[in-house]
Amino acid sequence: MKILSDVTLQTVKYRQIKKELTVPYLQKQNLCIEFNLGLIIYVQVLVSN
Repeated sequence: MKILSDVTLQTVKYRQIKKELTVPYLQKQNLCIEFNLGLIIYVQVLVSN
């Protein structure tokens, strides 16, 4: 079970990093609405996992 929890932790970290990398790009592109939708979906995915 420890391996499974480690994998989950890495997945969460990866998503967090990916999200942080996406923020400046979206601000530059003025896609704040799409970003907000993506964030809602991201949270839903995080909660469902």
